[in-house]
Amino acid sequence: MGVIDQKTKEEFKKELERMLSIEAYTRGVVLKTHKDYILRKEGEEGLKKVEKVIKEC
Repeated sequence: MGVIDQKTKEEFKKELERMLSIEAYTRGVVLKTHKDYILRKEGEEGLKKVEKVIKEC
């Protein structure tokens, strides 16, 4: 099995699409906030996992 299951991947893809539909400046702030949170909670490895999933979507 990959990093996440198929259901979670679909939910992640929907959230990613929602974030990408936001105005550019706001989207940047949202993405930076999410990145900072992931780094605090999961570290570099967690961020790499998220980046991998984003590339798969």
